[in-house]
Amino acid sequence: MKKLTLFYSLVLLLFNYNQLVAQGIPIKYKAKVIQFRSPYKEIMLDFLDKDGEFNKVVPIESGFRITDKSGKPSNVDEISPGSDIELIGENINYKDKYNELRITKKYIGEDVELSGIIEFKNNETGISIIDGQSMQLSPGTAIKGESKLKGQKYTSIKEISLGNFMNCKGTRRKDGTIEVTSASVKENMHDITDDELRKSLGDEFSFKNLTAISIPANLKSKYSGNTTDTLKGGYVEFGGVTRFRLLDNIDVQAYVSNIGFKLLPQWVKDIPSDVPEKINFKFYVLENPIFNAFALPNGMVFVNSGLLSQLDNEAQLAAVIGHEIGHATNEHAKQRYLKQKKMNGAADFGQVVLAISQKQDKASNNDVAKFLTADEGKGSTSIADMEKALTNLPPQTKTALVGLYTGVKGIANGEFSKDNELQADRVGLVYMEKAGYDPREAANLWKKFMELTDNKSILERMTKTAKDWLTSSSLYKGMNPLVSAGDFLVGKMSEKVLDNWFSSHPKAKERYRNLNQLIATNYNEADFSKMILNADPYNEMKQSLNHKKDISTKKEEAQIELSNQLVPKKEAQKKSSQKKKRK
Repeated sequence: MKKLTLFYSLVLLLFNYNQLVAQGIPIKYKAKVIQFRSPYKEIMLDFLDKDGEFNKVVPIESGFRITDKSGKPSNVDEISPGSDIELIGENINYKDKYNELRITKKYIGEDVELSGIIEFKNNETGISIIDGQSMQLSPGTAIKGESKLKGQKYTSIKEISLGNFMNCKGTRRKDGTIEVTSASVKENMHDITDDELRKSLGDEFSFKNLTAISIPANLKSKYSGNTTDTLKGGYVEFGGVTRFRLLDNIDVQAYVSNIGFKLLPQWVKDIPSDVPEKINFKFYVLENPIFNAFALPNGMVFVNSGLLSQLDNEAQLAAVIGHEIGHATNEHAKQRYLKQKKMNGAADFGQVVLAISQKQDKASNNDVAKFLTADEGKGSTSIADMEKALTNLPPQTKTALVGLYTGVKGIANGEFSKDNELQADRVGLVYMEKAGYDPREAANLWKKFMELTDNKSILERMTKTAKDWLTSSSLYKGMNPLVSAGDFLVGKMSEKVLDNWFSSHPKAKERYRNLNQLIATNYNEADFSKMILNADPYNEMKQSLNHKKDISTKKEEAQIELSNQLVPKKEAQKKSSQKKKRK
């Protein structure tokens, strides 16, 4: 009887639910406007609380109401890409039907603060680009000089040199340009902190066993840089112990270097080579399976071969390199250095390694554990967990581990702040667009990574690849300490190297969403049909990359086979020698 009662109760509940669904369940979703154009029959949205709902087109049907955040009537002129909205309606028969769009935050007319380098300017229109965004002085607004320019006033952007730092406040216009009502400028001067950072970098970083090779003629004709050779073979060394091998493929090295110089803004190229402010940019490919790229403050930009193999076209490579150039031109490493120096007293990680090395057997697990967990933030690794993993390691292994961690962390690029990453994205998009590349490919790149990180088998394969690379003999000068460090420490290190370009699904989704919204707001009127993808040349380069990989694999397999063949011969020779000695 109880079972029968329960059955009828469930049937009644299901019937009532279906009745409710048929009548309509109230719904409300938060979203950001990506596109909304005349004749205003549909709107493209990025849903913020519906997972995976990016660039979703919603029809604007008759009876559709547009309201402000208080619910009072508004109009289409108040909506623009970048606006925050709420979609209100009902779910009827499992389908969403909207009847109201409520504007919760306008993009047009919002107050904006800019801080960054003035990268491009048009003296005729007065429009310039700072912090990856277009700005124009409001009539009557003067730019105040700061630092060595204190006391100076400038009434036009014509009077400001490219490459200087500016701070601006203003209001966003309908076309996305910021009308500036308050501005200041200071010279981008080399200072004592730059000297400290470069010395620290010089102590930690060097090239080994390199050969300068002329770029092939067919590639040199396209080359827009200020040098006529690139590097072949050898490796890059960090902290005196961590090594990253350069890809031994001159065609790929030249191809990537060509793109890098094409992306550099003119003000960077125009700085004389003999002044300390000059950043001598150079671009290299590392033979490394991890999806990663990184830049050093001295202008060295590195792209891993593993990342190159995952990209679809040249525009996506431009997005990667442009982002890294943005970190260097906006001095993000300098900001990070000052922050670390303030927090730790010693910003040079080499000093930490040296301090632990000098202690030798006196170095406690706590010393090393604090260092290895210092940048984990609110993460999962506690000092106690790390101490436990270090318990049975000899002092020299702990010292070596710190040195290896320093090098790996230096290339992981995971230490830049969220603001730094967003600024590098904004600036990188500008570099792409000015060089003729389609900035939408920056978002497409992260959409691809978002899909990859949602695939469990791919994540497992990449984690294994990272662990294999970290425990390889080629990574470390001498015996690699991770070989005997245990699964826990190897796992934590692999998390570090995978935490930037090939990162967690939530982080990849956030980067895609941010870039998607930047393109919608900053390039709303752009003619993308005239922009470059260059998929065919890129795929030709990838074939060269894969061919080189196949050759390397075959060489390794041949060496292993030869070694296996030699072992029995050596054993036979050994036995023969022993027999002779007995006689």
